[in-house]
Amino acid sequence: MKFFLQIALLFFILSSATSIYCQEYIPNGKAFFIQSVNNYGKNNYGYWDFRGRNLSFKNGQSLAVWELSDKDKDRKFSFVNAGLEDGYYWYYIYPQHTNKHGRIDIQGGGINNGTNIQVYSCNNTISQKFRLKHLGEGRWKIYSKTGKILCLEHRSSENGENIHLWNDHTGPGTEWYFIDINTLQSLNYTLKPYGIISDASTGKAIPNAILTAYNSDINNVVPYKIVANNSGQYFFPTLNDIKRNYFMIASAPGYGSKRMDRAVSDCDIEFNFKLDKASGTDVLITNGHQGEYLYRKNGNGFYYVYGDVKNEKNTFFHDNKNRNQDVIWLMNQIGLDGSPALTDEEIYRQAKLVWDFWKEKSVDVLNKPVTNPNHQKAKDFLMNINPYKSSRWPTINEYARCYKETGCLIRTNRQLNSLSFANLLTLTGIPHSKMAIEVMHIRDIPNNEHWAIILNIKNKWFWLDTRLTNYNFPDSKFFGTIPKGDSRIKIGDAPLGYDLQISYDFPYKIYLFPESNWIKVPLCGDLPEN
Repeated sequence: MKFFLQIALLFFILSSATSIYCQEYIPNGKAFFIQSVNNYGKNNYGYWDFRGRNLSFKNGQSLAVWELSDKDKDRKFSFVNAGLEDGYYWYYIYPQHTNKHGRIDIQGGGINNGTNIQVYSCNNTISQKFRLKHLGEGRWKIYSKTGKILCLEHRSSENGENIHLWNDHTGPGTEWYFIDINTLQSLNYTLKPYGIISDASTGKAIPNAILTAYNSDINNVVPYKIVANNSGQYFFPTLNDIKRNYFMIASAPGYGSKRMDRAVSDCDIEFNFKLDKASGTDVLITNGHQGEYLYRKNGNGFYYVYGDVKNEKNTFFHDNKNRNQDVIWLMNQIGLDGSPALTDEEIYRQAKLVWDFWKEKSVDVLNKPVTNPNHQKAKDFLMNINPYKSSRWPTINEYARCYKETGCLIRTNRQLNSLSFANLLTLTGIPHSKMAIEVMHIRDIPNNEHWAIILNIKNKWFWLDTRLTNYNFPDSKFFGTIPKGDSRIKIGDAPLGYDLQISYDFPYKIYLFPESNWIKVPLCGDLPEN
């Protein structure tokens, strides 16, 4: 049986919680005995009860705990969805055809500590609505609409001990087991990520495959890792401290790996991974939080098997061919005459002109205090377009007008930097098949991609990180990347002391210039190509 898990509306409010906080879904109308954790597996005491030995009740009878006996029929309760309010339940006395349809109720609709929990006829008020939280291993807490919990008075489960309302706290007196009246098995909400990791070509399970979950919360970068059994099956335990979203990577020696991005609300879904085997010209290259991804040697380099090639000309390069007088003026300022750049020497010259212009004229208008009036005008220009809401980036005409009016080019985050620089490159006459925008991941920080420009000179691909305006353009005779040397460059100290390192040489995504028709993601860097 599958249960479906949905993130609670109060998740972000209850930020002090240290585990996944979700609304838990119970089989609608299913009947349970409810027993205190104090007694579960030890004795027959601590079961929810109220006075009387038949299906009738009197309004106002206190809910307490008592020893379970075969003669008692009023200790069964069912959870019924509370109308359209997602995740909340009425707790009925079972079966529901009892006199007046009795429900569990907070006496007087109280909200104070010590408020009595009683049995009362249906009135559809919030005093009869409750939600659940699974703590693991079948243990549950029951919450009122106000966030307080149902717990044992005096923390005792002796016969007749009352159940009342109190601030959320820990301890066995605050926790309950829901026991199926037919199977006498507790409801153990253990539906976390599970599935099978298998060979994509043969369908056979991959023994001892590795399944890793990474938290997308930048303050918690430690991965949760388990090993599948000999049948390729895995079952993920509770993912403590996961917030918002996370992603899972399945990998195995000799195979490429696959990644699935998940929301917390998906954490009870079955995920089956089918991995392609590395053979022949295939190689495995570790790419940080992308896992051990499979690359294939093809022609002039290695190509990421699962890489994405995206032609975003309608998003990133609007009206690129419609060059008005402002654009022509900007080209003159850069030193471009519009002539094609077909040879390596011409490509080098045109790209250097743009880099030198970018280095001198670009200004960070978002990440640093803006005091210069012209810089503020450039910032206002960007905010008026608001690419984060409009889903479009400035056109080359708009870039040109902004520079003409303010004397600066907009430099902000790594994405906009690359797109701005890419727009300038489209003015150079360099063939679009010789340049693109690459996307790679920062090492040690999950779900935080980095962008750069790639340029093909002498049949090799090199990256240019437009964020690093302190770098001079590489020498034509010994052309290399920016930054040069090791592809992993430390760019500062991350939260909790983790180093931010960018891995440029194995991009997993490419955004193409207009008219480019690539179907591969190239391997970049100062590497010989066989």
